[in-house]
Amino acid sequence: MSLDRLLITAGSYLLVNASGDKFDLGDGPTTTLAPGNFGIGHTFLAYTPTAANTNPAYPVSNLYDYKHPRRIWRSSVTGKQFITLDFGALKAFTHLLIYNCNFMQVEIVGDDVSDFFSPVYYSTRSWPVDERVNRAKVLVELPGPSVRYLRLIIDTAYLTSGTVPEIGAIAAFDATGYKVMDINPDFGYAYQVEEAVKQITMEAGPQERTQLSPHLKHVSRFTFGGYSRSKESDLFTALTKAGKAAPLVYWENTPDGGHKGDKTYLCYLSSDIEVTWHLPQYVKSNDYKMEEVV
Repeated sequence: MSLDRLLITAGSYLLVNASGDKFDLGDGPTTTLAPGNFGIGHTFLAYTPTAANTNPAYPVSNLYDYKHPRRIWRSSVTGKQFITLDFGALKAFTHLLIYNCNFMQVEIVGDDVSDFFSPVYYSTRSWPVDERVNRAKVLVELPGPSVRYLRLIIDTAYLTSGTVPEIGAIAAFDATGYKVMDINPDFGYAYQVEEAVKQITMEAGPQERTQLSPHLKHVSRFTFGGYSRSKESDLFTALTKAGKAAPLVYWENTPDGGHKGDKTYLCYLSSDIEVTWHLPQYVKSNDYKMEEVV
């Protein structure tokens, strides 16, 4: 396949061929949740974040400013750093979204008490980073036992850019906070047509045109009426639980056609869901969009 250009942002990149077909190569793996083509994390758990070191211009409170993931938390010093999330009570976490971060590995520790002397669990998560992309949006699976505190430990040896750790947003949800469905939505990308360009050398050898686009974002579209009643009921329920004003996490977990690899996006629903039900299927709805926050 001949590729004309590579669109790059801080968070993702997109290959476009001569016919105009788009192939999103993603920016790091998500946890595969089977069965199903995609999933929605629709209930985020509240927490209070603290950090060992923080640059005052980039406070740790930015971690749950989901509408502005470029308002990052940034450490004030180099070396190994950590962030602690206090959820106020015991919670059985299943997944954690680490969004718009500049590192490729994190240690995750869970405990009932804030001293972490005898943690309930410990795990390390890492993800590959392409040299052309220095930010990651990663959905990681957690061990599952109930804990009150989560600690993320970041070693600057695994930074992909800069000299200190940075994170745009963190979201956590439990087993009731997500739904995986066997529905393959339409997807596309919004970006400015006129952007600065340069040439880069592709892994296969030849150079390709590169279009730098800081405004590229993922958009998923849903129109009820194309699937079975049971599938669309699940989709309707998940999107309704999220609602227009609430953030949600959308991820794809099955490579097929243009879906090249696992990807995850922090999104908002463009409008409230209204569907007219007529057996045996949903027969009337608007075009609903989940738009990535950039």
